[in-house]
Amino acid sequence: MSSEDYIRKNPEAIRRFVAVMQKSAPGQTRIKRVGRYPRPDAKIRPEIAAAMNRIHYYEGFVVEPSAFQRQLDMMAKYGALPQISAKDIMATV
Repeated sequence: MSSEDYIRKNPEAIRRFVAVMQKSAPGQTRIKRVGRYPRPDAKIRPEIAAAMNRIHYYEGFVVEPSAFQRQLDMMAKYGALPQISAKDIMATV
């Protein structure tokens, strides 16, 4: 989620975020080998961190614009965002 203002002012940041999430998905499945979670500076108590679920991505995961166009349409319908095309957001990813 993001604010309408941020999306309007930072479309390239939105595109880069989606690209990074897709590129990082394989590494997410190997988190115990690649680093500590959560980071020490997150100030989360160890017992809480141990109980947290880590998101695991399927390595073949690809975001299709149709997967989130409905959510964008609903947000536009209720005034949270201007009408936005998921395909346009994904165009440079």
